[in-house]
Amino acid sequence: MRDTSKSEGLKNSENIFITKLDVQDRTSIAAAIAAGIQRFGSIDIVVNNAGYGLFGIFESASREKAGQKDCVSIRI
Repeated sequence: MRDTSKSEGLKNSENIFITKLDVQDRTSIAAAIAAGIQRFGSIDIVVNNAGYGLFGIFESASREKAGQKDCVSIRI
């Protein structure tokens, strides 16, 4: 969630942990996992709602932009 202020209604939930992270940054991923484990003791499920879209003519997309989209959307 880029803007965690949108989660205000959920922040007091016992079963939900919302955090900001960059799915392209392993340090950010590790920190989010550690924070979840610290909060709950273990993690049973993660809902990753990251996405990246390119708009325009397919052939006009640079190799770099296409690779970034793949990194965010499908690479694990």
